[in-house]
Amino acid sequence: MIGSYSHSDRVGKAEVSFLTPAEDSSTPEPRFWMLFIPGNGAPAFRHMSYRSAHGEACRLARKFPKEKVYILEASQYVVTAEQPVELYTTTIIPTP
Repeated sequence: MIGSYSHSDRVGKAEVSFLTPAEDSSTPEPRFWMLFIPGNGAPAFRHMSYRSAHGEACRLARKFPKEKVYILEASQYVVTAEQPVELYTTTIIPTP
């Protein structure tokens, strides 16, 4: 493990661990790229190759002159660990 930290926000508290690739036992996610033009909404399409993303960025740059088209590569992701489940017994009310 490289390190860990705790984070709290309005949603809740999270414990985050950083794993080296050798320690991460899950199947690695494939690399992907997304395009971002400030002021034009969030990226939605995943390009599975840099070449595809670059080609689309060039197309968009011609379509939106003088706008910056950013090519973003996903480098990390965060997943919520399994949450503990608690069982509670309620008072049983007999049905008539």
